[in-house]
Amino acid sequence: MVVILNLILMEELLEFSSVVYATRELFSCTILYIFIFALLTASPFNAVLSRYMSDVIYEERYQDILPCYQIGMLLNIGLSCLVGIPFCLWEHFVGKVSTAYVFCSFCGYISLVLVFYSMIYLSICKDYQRISQYFLSLELLVAFVLALILHFLMKWETTRSMLFSLTVGFFVTATLENALIRRYFVKNSNRYRPVLQYFRKYWKLIFRIFCIFGAVYP
Repeated sequence: MVVILNLILMEELLEFSSVVYATRELFSCTILYIFIFALLTASPFNAVLSRYMSDVIYEERYQDILPCYQIGMLLNIGLSCLVGIPFCLWEHFVGKVSTAYVFCSFCGYISLVLVFYSMIYLSICKDYQRISQYFLSLELLVAFVLALILHFLMKWETTRSMLFSLTVGFFVTATLENALIRRYFVKNSNRYRPVLQYFRKYWKLIFRIFCIFGAVYP
């Protein structure tokens, strides 16, 4: 809802309706697919990670949470790139969309993936208020103000300033979430093998969830 509110305010003040129809459609589809692909690639790992962390918390092995966080992030980003890069290449070479626009879209997509991924660990801390604050104060304020600066002061085109601002907002939110997780879970056991074994044990669950989301989102 915060992102939707941000988009509505940007579109109103930056005169989004005056932009060429094709450009407006490109921006709308870009934002839509950023969210779809971010949820699509993050969801398969969430079930396994939540299960592993439940076991860790039950056994009070809090030092094993950071290894899980790092391995999960690596796998999540790997899957996200595996899905997103071919799509971006198709968008550039077939759709004739500029390299800068495609690259900015990809950065926004990866940043949102990290935002969704970090929320799993913040939910363990029951820090829902902090998550809400990050989205309200950073995603809304930073992205909104930056869009106005880029458009009115630096004379950027409307959709480019909006897309870049949202990307920066997602990245700042993901960075602060990462810092908060590392503040909560300071100790690191460096035991990565149990996490990998857990993923190997429940790989069918990951595959099934990915197939379900892949069938639903189109």
